[in-house]
Amino acid sequence: MESENKKSAVSDVGAWAMNIISSVGIIMANKQLMSANGYAFGFATTLTGFHFTVTALVGLVSNATGLSVSKHVPMWELLWFSVVANVSITGMNLSLMLNSVGFYQISKLSMIPVVCIMEWILHSKQYSKEVKLSVLVVVIGVGVCTVTDVKVNAKGFICACLAVLSTSLQQITIGSLQKKYSIGSFELLSRTAPIQAVSLLILGPFIDYYLNGKFITNYKLSSGAILFIILSCSLAVFCNVSQYLCIGRFSATSFQVLGHMKTICVLTLGWLLFDSELTFKNIMGMFIAVLGMVVYSWAVEAEKRSNAKTTSYTKNSLTEEEIRLLKEGVESMPLKDVELAESKDFGEVVAMMMEEEDGMDSLFEGMVLFTPHQFTDEQPHQQLVEDPLKHPEESQSDDTVNNNSNNTLAEAGASAEEASHHQQLSEPLDENLFSSLQTLTQSQSQSQSDPISPSPTTDPTTQISSASRKKRRASFRIGYARDRTYPPDLNNHNDDDGHDADKNEDDASQSPSSIVANPIDTSLSDSQFKNKKDETLSQFDHLKSQISEKLDAARLLIASVSSARKDSISRRRKAAEDLNLASANHAHLEQQLEVACEAEDFETAERISDSLASAEKEKQTLLLALKDAEAHCDTIDSQMYHALDSQIAAEQECASLLQHFAKDAENNADLVLKNAQILSSKEIDDWFSSSQVLEAKKIELDIESHFINEARSRVSDSIQHSVEDDRNEKEILCKKKDVLAKELDHLLDLVKQKEMEIDENDTRIKAVDERIAAVVSDFKEIQSSINAKFDDLQSRLSQMHLQSEALSTKRKEIDRFLTEEEERGAKLRELVRVSEDEAKVYQEVVVLRKGLKSSILKSREEKLRLAKTEEELTLDVQMLQQEVSAARGSLQELSSTKSSIQQNISSLKQRSLFIDKRVPELEAEKKVAAVARNFKEAARIAAEAKSLGVEKDSLEIGLQKATSELKKLEEDIKDTVDRLQTTEGLILSKEKEVAMARFQRLLLISGAATAERFAALERGDTNEANLLLAEAEAANDEAKKLQPTYNFKEEEFLIPKQFIPVELVSNLGRKQLAELAASAHFPASQ
Repeated sequence: MESENKKSAVSDVGAWAMNIISSVGIIMANKQLMSANGYAFGFATTLTGFHFTVTALVGLVSNATGLSVSKHVPMWELLWFSVVANVSITGMNLSLMLNSVGFYQISKLSMIPVVCIMEWILHSKQYSKEVKLSVLVVVIGVGVCTVTDVKVNAKGFICACLAVLSTSLQQITIGSLQKKYSIGSFELLSRTAPIQAVSLLILGPFIDYYLNGKFITNYKLSSGAILFIILSCSLAVFCNVSQYLCIGRFSATSFQVLGHMKTICVLTLGWLLFDSELTFKNIMGMFIAVLGMVVYSWAVEAEKRSNAKTTSYTKNSLTEEEIRLLKEGVESMPLKDVELAESKDFGEVVAMMMEEEDGMDSLFEGMVLFTPHQFTDEQPHQQLVEDPLKHPEESQSDDTVNNNSNNTLAEAGASAEEASHHQQLSEPLDENLFSSLQTLTQSQSQSQSDPISPSPTTDPTTQISSASRKKRRASFRIGYARDRTYPPDLNNHNDDDGHDADKNEDDASQSPSSIVANPIDTSLSDSQFKNKKDETLSQFDHLKSQISEKLDAARLLIASVSSARKDSISRRRKAAEDLNLASANHAHLEQQLEVACEAEDFETAERISDSLASAEKEKQTLLLALKDAEAHCDTIDSQMYHALDSQIAAEQECASLLQHFAKDAENNADLVLKNAQILSSKEIDDWFSSSQVLEAKKIELDIESHFINEARSRVSDSIQHSVEDDRNEKEILCKKKDVLAKELDHLLDLVKQKEMEIDENDTRIKAVDERIAAVVSDFKEIQSSINAKFDDLQSRLSQMHLQSEALSTKRKEIDRFLTEEEERGAKLRELVRVSEDEAKVYQEVVVLRKGLKSSILKSREEKLRLAKTEEELTLDVQMLQQEVSAARGSLQELSSTKSSIQQNISSLKQRSLFIDKRVPELEAEKKVAAVARNFKEAARIAAEAKSLGVEKDSLEIGLQKATSELKKLEEDIKDTVDRLQTTEGLILSKEKEVAMARFQRLLLISGAATAERFAALERGDTNEANLLLAEAEAANDEAKKLQPTYNFKEEEFLIPKQFIPVELVSNLGRKQLAELAASAHFPASQ
């Protein structure tokens, strides 16, 4: 047991170590892969899809090579898990994008209490106070060392809640699926990984596009990026396997709590490898988190040990009770029973016994310890005469029962073979003393008892034996069969015949799953049985061949008709498509004909009319072809129906043949069964003699009793030994607890001592500051006193100049003063040199900054100028478009007026022609009337001719006026058209100027954003850099769209090649500014 515990502990540590190492490794690899300073592969969701793809391939290879076995899990379970896992991944990415880093860390920490609450709700899991306290300590520690700024918004909060709930549910589901379907961690991962891989590879690019605004197809892969993607996918396999393994071995809560060791490792490696800042706050947070993890591990281990002790005590107590009852209830009686299945547990069997009407003297009466060789060595291998020509359904049912029996016997034989190494008395028994106890119910005992002879006359001995057998049938048997395997050719058959009414009553209460038959010998000759069997089998084979031929012929007919039907359907579909195309062409030609008629283009209309007639003929031809295809489809359908009818008829014929064969086989089976019943009665005497021989095996019960006594002593010793180990371990843990408490007190004392030292150091710093202030004030007083003394000395020297007797003394003072002044002058000259150098440096910096600033201002002014120019040109274009719209309206009015004038001129000309034609006619009529002396008629005609002449004059005046107006309108229309064309040309020119200004401004925006991105990367602000990169790409894309439209070239415009960020100009030093100016081709001497 100790070695098993050690192996389990080693495997647990290995699982955690693999998870931590692989997780930290994949974080470092992804940081290099996805950071802007690395390969800038910002497609996290798609990368996760790659991870699961590689994991799925590893699972497929493992299943194919036999390293792992794929177990069944319902598809809806896998789909549900995959949906939850994908929502978890997407939610985490959205939470990281929408929330601040601090709130993202808080949401990750909230997973621990959420997992605890969900396990309590879903699985009714309880947690001790120690576990709750340790979880709180871990959350506080990790929060102290990771949480910085906390900013909350509505979208980010919803995404964070969704991510926390889905991640917690995913981790809980991993453990529950492994326990529910008894599936290993790697097997479950190999079933879920393909579904997640497919879904993430399909949806991942779109999610990444929403996150960072870029498609993965636009990313340019390099050899380094490919290498890191492969490394990340390889580490992901170990990370996924270890995650499933840890959750399966422990729980989702333990995975969340102890998993924060990865956070501590990431912070430490970031400090070691990437020069990340590691403050005192981070160190204290990591210390608190590690302390909480230690306390959590101790609390969980203590809880497991308490549960294990309770379980072990209960198990050992039950085992000892079973041994005691077994010893008291052993009865010396022969037994030749075998186990088929343990269909009832101990309580059900006892309840069944108490309900029997015969009753028993003792609870364990009829319980016999036996070994398999008690009936395998003594009984010959016999065969049961069974009719092989039974109904197929009955035969299938019997075969199922026999197969189950053989499987059970094979399992019992394997168990007995494993236990054959423990036959000697000196060898100890294992803990599972009754792991192979075989429970035989009433029906099993009944099948082994002696069936009553069919003879109507029985003697008293036979009646007594029958009563005894009935009593035994009401009992149950327990056998301890662990020393020999069954022979491989031992078969169990069901013998339900040859029993009297008592047997039938017992059969009514028999368990369906506990059917055991005793093989009986027959006197039927093997040759006769074999001949009958061969004859029936040959008939059955012939019948099956006939049925197969009929069904194959029907299937072939249906297959051929189905193929022809597919061809006809495709032909009909093709005809319909051709007809649709012809109809569309016909409709298009009709539309063209209408347009040509409206445009009075009658030549085109005539040509289109001819095409329309040919299209109409083609349409009719295709319509007839479609009808033919449909008729052919109908013919094929009727053939299909006939083929189906022939198949149905063949199947009916086959059913009829099988029914006739079943009747014949049933009659043969009744005959054989009757013969078997007659022969079985002859074997009863042999069975009694065999049972008497088995009575001689009674002595083996004493040996089994000795085994039981020894097992009791061994169990007691093992209990004491187990308790002793637990007590020793408890003492060790208590000592370890004291040591840890002392270490904790020592650490607390050290913390207090360091705090006192810090306070003392602060006090000393204050004292030193005070002394510095005092010294400074003292020097001020000394300096003022020196100044006063110097003034006094000057006054005295002036007096000494007046005194001739003190010339020598004054000369000495003068020489000393001159020496001091020379030294002071040298110092002042050194200060001047240093000042000039510094001034020169500052002047150079100022010149550089001014030059760079002027460059920046020029770019900015140019950008503003272009924006203003673009705005003004846009307004001009809008005004010109309004003028074009007005001109087009005026042109329409002039066109309508021209049309009306043309119609008026046409009507005037027609009227004038009518008058010109009518006036000669009236003159002729007037002459005729005058000749006929019809002067009234002549006067009327003369008046009408006169009025027509007057009307013609007025028509000519109107026609001249209309003609002049028409010419004026035509000139106006021409002027309007010219003005419209000129305006449209101006609009095109203005639009090109607008596009040119916008193109230049976009290039400036793109360059400036790129430069600002470089500055953000220098600052380490990755988010800002990503946003600027997106802005630059957007401006560049829009400029590229304008470039081919107006044939712009970047070389034609004075766009600066180097853009300078304002922040760099204000923050860099002289050297960096000089380098920046040199890179921007800006002279340093400017």
